Amino acid sequence: MHSTYDILKDFAGPVAAIIGAFAASIVALSLGRSQWRIAASQRDIALDKLKFDLFQHRYEVYQGAKEILEYVPFIDENQKSDSARVRAFYVKLDEARFYFPPAICSVLSDIQNRCELFFLHLSMRANTNIDNTEYWTKLAEMLARDQSMIQATYASLPSTFESALAFKQLTTAS
Repeated sequence: MHSTYDILKDFAGPVAAIIGAFAASIVALSLGRSQWRIAASQRDIALDKLKFDLFQHRYEVYQGAKEILEYVPFIDENQKSDSARVRAFYVKLDEARFYFPPAICSVLSDIQNRCELFFLHLSMRANTNIDNTEYWTKLAEMLARDQSMIQATYASLPSTFESALAFKQLTTAS
């Protein structure tokens, strides 16, 4: 007959293997969870970095739109304008297609078109004889209308860009 010691001795190896396997699985599960939390944290950090980078690019475009709308209406002669500066603004506005939805891109395209119309009217005035009072007055009215439209666009920029630039965590009611 087998004693209790013999029975325990016979099963000690398998029981130890089961306990070892159980301990190893707990350790593996714990490490797996830690790895998952690290990966999730890295994903969240990368997403936050992407959002920050996108915000920076969007804000640069917004600043470019503001600056061109501040610059153009105060030009009184095409020769006095800085064409390289205007071109740089246009390039910045054109980059918007990579960062903004179509509605905002449309507004930015409209800004460029309004500025170009203003420059066209300035050129027309420069090529008009000042003694042609009727046409000179008509051009002055067109330029004043252009300036007014540019200033109205400038005033509407914050509301136009609000949804794209707002920090939802700070502007959403809780």
